[in-house]
Amino acid sequence: MSLRALLLDLDGTLVDTNATHTDAWMDAFQARGYRPAREAVASAIGMGGDKLVPHLLGAEADAEDGDALREMQGEQFRARARATRFAFIEGAEALLAAARTRGLQTAICTSGSQANLDALFTSAPADLRERVDLVTTADDVDGSKPDPDVLHAALRQLDVEPGASLLLGDTLYDLEAARRAGVPFIGVTTWVWTTADFEARGARQTIEDLTPLAADLDAVGDY
Repeated sequence: MSLRALLLDLDGTLVDTNATHTDAWMDAFQARGYRPAREAVASAIGMGGDKLVPHLLGAEADAEDGDALREMQGEQFRARARATRFAFIEGAEALLAAARTRGLQTAICTSGSQANLDALFTSAPADLRERVDLVTTADDVDGSKPDPDVLHAALRQLDVEPGASLLLGDTLYDLEAARRAGVPFIGVTTWVWTTADFEARGARQTIEDLTPLAADLDAVGDY
């Protein structure tokens, strides 16, 4: 099927923010007396906060402290965003330019909130929202990744069938959301999720950064 739309995760896929999200969650957990391992928190980045807290702490802790933890994490992330400069993942700008040249529709599909997006792009080299056709966030849907809701919302608004789209993401939660939505997936590897992790769960391809894909987008254009 011919590719018509490129769907893109944001944190860790287009912008290097995963460590900052991890730090913000660690501060929030510790402020409420929780001590999850940093590695466990890092491996849960990519879920929305509605999924991450019960995943790490259990349903009882989520019922008691989940809302406070999510609010504190957002505050911590936005404070860090104001104090730093985020970098784009290598090839991010070139990939969006290549997609536009090729006539593909593009959408950022993230489990983050609108408030976090605003803070992120204030601290990034440019606001990538101006270079895509659509942005869907956790605020727009009922369930965050690995639920496929943000992908369904994007495809519906772009009027594109799942099989005519492609999702780029850096976590297994992106991959699972793509699988549930019927969207082909390419994994962007990190120190948390490797080629072996993605391929074991059915990713069609993995890349270390976005540069090769930006240079040869036609390589995945028809499938």
